[in-house]
Amino acid sequence: MPQRDMQQAQALLERAGVRPLARPQPGALRVECSRLARILRERGLHTVGLYPVGRDAGVMSAALELACALAEQGSVVGVVDAAAGWPCAPELAQGGTDEQRAAVTTWVLERLAVLTPRSGGRGGTEQLLDIVTQEAWGFSHLILDLTGFERRGEHVAAAGLVHAWALVARSGRVRAGEVRRWLADLPQPTGLGVLLVGAN
Repeated sequence: MPQRDMQQAQALLERAGVRPLARPQPGALRVECSRLARILRERGLHTVGLYPVGRDAGVMSAALELACALAEQGSVVGVVDAAAGWPCAPELAQGGTDEQRAAVTTWVLERLAVLTPRSGGRGGTEQLLDIVTQEAWGFSHLILDLTGFERRGEHVAAAGLVHAWALVARSGRVRAGEVRRWLADLPQPTGLGVLLVGAN
């Protein structure tokens, strides 16, 4: 993808509230994403789902930060904007020409693309399965924003479609009971813990 097109895609993400990709996230989140990226690579975990715990968790920002960490370690990464009902940047799906694909792929950095479902996040786990099976080729890792799947009652089923999952929570704004409830629902062998955002 030409550099100009990547910059336009990055600008769309920034308008949607995602931090600029050209500037590394400082502090604990960057360190934690680098650690998590090493785990994913070492264990050969190719697909990971991220679930929000509490309000304003910033799953898409965390997904992109994790993707940047993986890309820095040599991986080619796709971030799937699969949030049920409200994708972060649905504008990225406009202009996709291959109607047979489950998602529109937009490259935002040399080794990082955002995949936006054609259905605008309304397809649930059926759409997710299509994306994971159709769009995984060419990527070392897929990171899926699974915001809203719990409201549809599909969060456990979605966890079954990925190799691993992690919770995303805003530091200082999440209650331990919320985390425990999520941990009780989701399959433990594939859990990677909690990724705290907003911590310094």
